[in-house]
This record gives sequence, C-alpha cells and structure tokens, in this order.
Amino acid sequence: MSKKNLTSLAAIADIVASAAVVISLVFVVLSLNQNTEALRSSNDNYLYELMDQHLSDVQLDPNFAQIILKSASSEALSPEEELRLEIWIFRQLNTWELAFSRYQDGLMDPTDWSEWSETFSANILQLLSKEKWNQSKVGYGKDFVKYVDAIYADE
Repeated sequence: MSKKNLTSLAAIADIVASAAVVISLVFVVLSLNQNTEALRSSNDNYLYELMDQHLSDVQLDPNFAQIILKSASSEALSPEEELRLEIWIFRQLNTWELAFSRYQDGLMDPTDWSEWSETFSANILQLLSKEKWNQSKVGYGKDFVKYVDAIYADE
C-alpha cells in the first residue's frame, strides 16, 4: 500500500472516529436529560406522597381538623392540641425544606418549585407565628432559613 493511500485511510479513520465520538456524546446528553427528568418526576411524586400523608392526618382525625380550625381562628388551644399542631406543622416544614433542597440541587423545575413554595407558604405561615418560627429555625439549613425569613419579612 502506498504512503498516499495509507494517509488517506488514516484521515478517513480520524473522521469516522470523530463522528463516532460526537454521536456518543449526543447519546450521553440525551441519557442525562432523561435521567434528570426521571429524578424530577420522582421527587415530585415523593412530595405529593408526603403532602397526601399530611392531608390524610386532617381527614382521618376529625379532632385534629378542629385543632387546625381553632388555631386558624385564633382560639386558645390546650397544651396537647398545641403540641399536635406544632408537630404537624414541623412535618410540613420538613417537607418544604426537602423541596427547597431538591430545587437548589437542580432536581426540581423552577415552575414546580414556585408552585410548591406558594402552597407551603399559604398552609404553614398562617398556622406558624413568626415567633414560633424564630424559636425553631435553628433545626433547619441556613439557606432555607433565609428563604423563609424573607417570606415572613414580606408579610
């Protein structure tokens, strides 16, 4: 084989190899996009399950529903009722922080995050006074604390 033919074959092999690398990278990008969407969907489903559990607590326990109504109308709660309500609120706060963390990690679509955060804000902030939040926020991540503090500041 002549040197010219060998050089031509080497050039063709380089072009084929380059094309194969580009095609492989396209498949990697497509796989990553599918994986990201699957993770986002999985996170969303998990949040729906957690919220469903919180709502189920209210639906299945008429006494607890009364506690929420009493608190929302600023009626006095017994110590037991206060404790039950606080635990329920903190469970929701924990779920909110989980959603916040997932959003910060890029595992939640910004539109979905906005809708989740609005829901959490509406549900939690009406039942959790700013004073109670200030007493309990030490147990949460600093970025989440800043986020919730900003929402309380806007009220």
